[in-house]
Amino acid sequence: MRLHRYERAFTLIELLVVLLIMSIFFGLSFAEFRDFQRRQRIESVTRSILQDMQQAKSDAFVGKKPTAAEGCTESFLGYRFDLVNLGGGGRGYEIFALCGADFDDNNPQKISEKVVTLPDGIRVTTPGGSAYVDFFALAEGASWQGSGSTKNFTVSDSISTDFELVVVVTSGGSVYAQD
Repeated sequence: MRLHRYERAFTLIELLVVLLIMSIFFGLSFAEFRDFQRRQRIESVTRSILQDMQQAKSDAFVGKKPTAAEGCTESFLGYRFDLVNLGGGGRGYEIFALCGADFDDNNPQKISEKVVTLPDGIRVTTPGGSAYVDFFALAEGASWQGSGSTKNFTVSDSISTDFELVVVVTSGGSVYAQD
């Protein structure tokens, strides 16, 4: 008597098809995850800029003047948010108090309040020349060099500009984010 034992197994073709399908799913999900990470970084930097601008505006509007010991020996003008080049080729922004005769003063005293380095791969751009905005003391609004009733700071990824957020400052001093 002959016994036939059939063992059922997957063929090589079936295994290759499964591996191909899995690699396609992995590739798609990895690309989506990378895009998600970029969006999260842009949103995080935008929130930080927005909070720092709102704090500078608030401090200026209520007239929170740095003390003479901190270096503000002249009249308090307000606070400035300024995009700057940092040492080592990095980019960031600085918030500092301005003290002096007036905003047209060529050499106002600048008392640094905060310096922030932007993460690698994140850029902040602004159209038209100046990369700063001044918040005037005692609720007198905001200004910048150039024309227009708003100043936009666009936060984006240096690799891809398919997702960006904008921080908007109005001449009245309002600060908000838009996408």
